[in-house]
Order: sequence, then structure tokens, then C-alpha cells
Amino acid sequence: MKNKCGVKIRQLTTLDLPKILEIELDSFPEPWSQKIFEFILKNEDSYLKVAERNSQVVGYIITVIEKKVDWKNLRRAEIGHIINLAVEKKQRRQGIGSILVNHILKEVSKRKVEKVYLEVNESNIAAQKLYSKFNFKVEKRIRMYYQKMEDAYVMSKILE
Repeated sequence: MKNKCGVKIRQLTTLDLPKILEIELDSFPEPWSQKIFEFILKNEDSYLKVAERNSQVVGYIITVIEKKVDWKNLRRAEIGHIINLAVEKKQRRQGIGSILVNHILKEVSKRKVEKVYLEVNESNIAAQKLYSKFNFKVEKRIRMYYQKMEDAYVMSKILE
């Protein structure tokens, strides 16, 4: 089903990897390798989604579900971790990132995930604004998180 941007969200497959790698290389100073994507594809606790416009992949989001122990309440909890999101440069600022985030939040909510978090480069103001739009809040700063010695913000959102 397409939305108002003419974008369809579907499951990422191995056939998408060449385009995903192209977007990845163009989007990040420390791009992931194909092996990383292949590894995550095999993880049953992963949500790998692509945004497609006119039958072309224009973006993707990858979220993994982490199992944690909630020692305060003595129970197990599942936490969503958005580990990667990118949109093709010429398709940016058209709402595709928002569509991907909204989709993944709905998907993990069905699984009763209580919280979703991510790391974002402190200099990536556009990404911070995107996540803030969904009520993600900065939890903490991690010094020198990225290889180029840049800091990251951990942003999180409690799901209801």
C-alpha cells in the first residue's frame, strides 16, 4: 500500500543489497559492508524495511530487537534499536525518512516493545530533528562514538 508520497514500504531482501549499499556509501562516512547487511538479514529479531518509489528502492531502515533484563521489576523486556536509516540523497526532504520511522514504530509496537532507541551523530541535525518529531529525547552523549572521533547522542522513545 502506497502513502501520500507514493512510497511503498516492504521487507528488504538480498536482491536489494546493491542499491542499499549504494545509498549507504553515499550517506555515511563509515558505511557498512555487505557482510554486515547479510548478517542482519539472518537475524530473526531484525526489522529490515525499504522504501520504494516507482519500483525503485529510495531508502531503508534497520531495527533490531534486544532482549534486556529489567532488574527493577524483575522481568524480561524487549527494546527496539534503530541501527540504520538512510534515504537516497535526491529523495531526501520529501518525508521518506518520516514514513520509515513511523512504519517501524508501528511494527515494533505490535511486538509489545516498550522502548526504542538509536545513536545519532551530534553533527547530524537533520536526523535529530527527524527523531524529535517522533518524540525521541536525548538520553545521553557518548564521547568519540564514531571512528572519526565524533560524539553521538543516544535518543530514545518510550512506546505506549
